[in-house]
Amino acid sequence: SVVIDTRLLNHVELDSSGRTVSVGGGAALGEVYFEVGKKDLAIPAGSCPPVGASGHTLGGGYGLFSRPFGLACDSLISAETVDANGNVLSCSETENPDLFWALRGGGGGSFGVVTNYKFRTQAVKQATVFGLTWVLPPKRAAAALKGWLQWIQSAPEQITSICRVTTDSVGNVTVHPAGISVGAESQLRTELAKISGEKPQKMNLAAKTFLGAVTYFAGGPKQPWSTNEKGNTFYSYEQVFMKGKSDYLYQPMSEDGMLALFEGQRRHPDITTIFDGYGGKIGTVQPEATAFAHRKALASVQYVSQFNAAVAASRLSSLKEFHDGLRAYFSGHAYVNYPDLDLGERYGEAYWGENFARLKKIKAAFDPENIFRHAQSVPSG
Repeated sequence: SVVIDTRLLNHVELDSSGRTVSVGGGAALGEVYFEVGKKDLAIPAGSCPPVGASGHTLGGGYGLFSRPFGLACDSLISAETVDANGNVLSCSETENPDLFWALRGGGGGSFGVVTNYKFRTQAVKQATVFGLTWVLPPKRAAAALKGWLQWIQSAPEQITSICRVTTDSVGNVTVHPAGISVGAESQLRTELAKISGEKPQKMNLAAKTFLGAVTYFAGGPKQPWSTNEKGNTFYSYEQVFMKGKSDYLYQPMSEDGMLALFEGQRRHPDITTIFDGYGGKIGTVQPEATAFAHRKALASVQYVSQFNAAVAASRLSSLKEFHDGLRAYFSGHAYVNYPDLDLGERYGEAYWGENFARLKKIKAAFDPENIFRHAQSVPSG
């Protein structure tokens, strides 16, 4: 097998108007953010600056500006792709539209090497970051989580929110909604009061620039920094082993499901559950309009564990047991940007739902010999 490393294709160039940005296929999100952020501009994408802009976008690309501006792939105007025959293809709504459709959520490594992206930018001079924390026994924690899930379905699209849930070994549950608003702070305060009738133990709001918001959710000023050869500064994280599994919530979650989640975390306190609130601009795009199929979901859910090599086998086993124990309460779908080999042969339907059939047809047209392949790539037949 051969892995093609695109990291030297890391240019980030704003056009003269600032309305679009050209991004090399190997650029990291942090490199993009720091270039556009200098002009009080943004693209909606993920919260971890070292993540590759390419893979993130090809998988859809959820982030903390997604409800006002859509997924990363929704800001994509065009993509330059090298196909299996070495041809350089321009992909957009008018050129190779089928391949362009597939590149917006169809995952990486299946159709070719994307060497350049052109994104639409958004003006963001100021945003308000927020966080609320409840530490409660399970029944009251379930009420707080239910309140957040109901709230995020109807919250104004200016607000994006995630909710992090952890449980300690004696059963205390921490429910921590956080997020970003591009609307007025007064609106945000009014909205946050709707989440729960129980006052949070902690609450913080802070006005930030776009780059300030990136810094805040990337880990804050204590996180170590790196500078690339162009002088752009972005976060550099300690490398650790990590496994993420995912699911999607299409129906309101039952109290039984929440209590099962908390109990599973009590038995496996190393696992963090993160609900990513959908709706807003994400849901205004029809599921068949791009390869990213989960437009009507209420939220995605991530189960995350970090560990060292000595305990890797036991942690992976625990995470699988935890995920399997909650299957009855979720849809069984999954987010392709959390690739999960435990899905087995059903990965195509889990990642792409009814869009999987069209993806296979496009794969057969552009790469019939299956040159671009990996363990969970789109098959050509």
